[in-house]
Amino acid sequence: WKAGCCFARAGFSFNDGVCSETAKHLGEKCGDEWGVCKNNRIEAPYEHDLSCYQKIGTPEPRCYPSSNDMEQKQCTCSPIPFVVCYSNDCNGHACSLNTADGNQYCDWGTGNDW
Repeated sequence: WKAGCCFARAGFSFNDGVCSETAKHLGEKCGDEWGVCKNNRIEAPYEHDLSCYQKIGTPEPRCYPSSNDMEQKQCTCSPIPFVVCYSNDCNGHACSLNTADGNQYCDWGTGNDW
């Protein structure tokens, strides 16, 4: 019944047995659909946009400031490949075609609410 009560509340989601706000902030655990990093440019409390990114050696993705230093992660579009698409590989971020090598990679610069 906890999950049902959570889904009835706007702006909340249920994950790992916990009901919490869907909007996540710097350093908080995030993920596709249930934990979207807050990136409202008008009300953003942070100087930089946030990406839902899993750093090497960490057990789960968290909201980090977006940067060009984030490792490129190859992804696949489901079910039909497009230039930009949704992918389960990207923690809710878009999967984009790289025209230089023809592969698709997670675009950490997009919001993680694809």
